[in-house]
Amino acid sequence: MRIIIVCCLFLSIIFLLLARANKSRKKTWVKAFRLKATVTRIRYSESRPSRDIIDDDKSSTEVTLGFSCLGQDYEKIREYKGILKAPSRPGIRLPILFDPATKNWCLSREARPFWILHLILAAFFLITAIAFIFRGNYILTELSDYRVESPNLTGGIFLGILGIFVLAAAIACFIFFIPLCFRPFFDPILWSIKYVLGAFEPVEARCTGLIRKDKGEDGYSYYPLFAYTDPQRGRMQWHTSREKAKKHFRMGEIYTLYLDKKSGVCSLMPSSSEIVSIFFSIVPAVFGLFFTLSLAFVALVMFYCAVISF
Repeated sequence: MRIIIVCCLFLSIIFLLLARANKSRKKTWVKAFRLKATVTRIRYSESRPSRDIIDDDKSSTEVTLGFSCLGQDYEKIREYKGILKAPSRPGIRLPILFDPATKNWCLSREARPFWILHLILAAFFLITAIAFIFRGNYILTELSDYRVESPNLTGGIFLGILGIFVLAAAIACFIFFIPLCFRPFFDPILWSIKYVLGAFEPVEARCTGLIRKDKGEDGYSYYPLFAYTDPQRGRMQWHTSREKAKKHFRMGEIYTLYLDKKSGVCSLMPSSSEIVSIFFSIVPAVFGLFFTLSLAFVALVMFYCAVISF
């Protein structure tokens, strides 16, 4: 029981410090305007261990953003470590916060109010620690005696809190995990539909290198980098956002990119392996969906058990 108390107190202090730090950071942007900044220029600083390989971990990207505030135009430069995490092309609009009084700015995602969540977690662990300090033995006894057919209030509260965490995990899976699972299945199909409808304009592009990303024990992943001429913006560079087979791309050779006429986004024609993977990708996609629905179902069962305990 002492371990539970010490851990809860430690976590409450950690989350309280995080809430304080994020709260003070949030105050600096109280008078800031929420704006949309347009990427106007991208400049890569490439680190090449060989002629055709670009090391993403040792490279950097300088992105110039343009925006207007109170009738005045501004240009700001943002440095990104690596190439893959930076915006891939000019014209992309990024949400920012800008304070015209101090001229300070940041990306909106860097000023999200996580302090509220941290404060709630700090209060939760502190209350849990206090409860175990004064009624620890009683709580452990009640939890061990809990049965669905003979519920008690302590077990119901515990299941309710646990259900909140499980439901939060299910929601996170729906937002982040499920799209990743179904992307290999839907992307080639949606691309083919847009191609048939004439949504693309083919452009010739020269491969200028392969961006190499270290995956640790799994080796490296490769993302080809292309240079092409946009009919409206002139000379442009673009790299794939998905890993590609190194053997299919060679530096200096010409490839066909497909430029979306409406959004200006480039893409490659799905390879034969990607088309074949449609049939195999449905298995992990269905498994991911089943896992997420299972989490949601478990959360609902916990909430039901919590309600009948009162």
